[in-house]
Amino acid sequence: MNPFKPTALAAVLFAIIATALPAAAHTGIHITDPYARVIAGNSVVFFRIGNHEDADDTLIAASSPLA
Repeated sequence: MNPFKPTALAAVLFAIIATALPAAAHTGIHITDPYARVIAGNSVVFFRIGNHEDADDTLIAASSPLA
């Protein structure tokens, strides 16, 4: 049995990509503190979204082609 599920792989890839984003920049939107958890075949990703722009933004969807 393969211990890795596609959703777990998507969560790990998302965390790696989010970590590579320029979080030190003080303009625009950035993601900080990303991490992923896999429990009993399910996975979840947690992160903080920072907005350093004057206008408010709303996250309306998130998806992964691997999940």
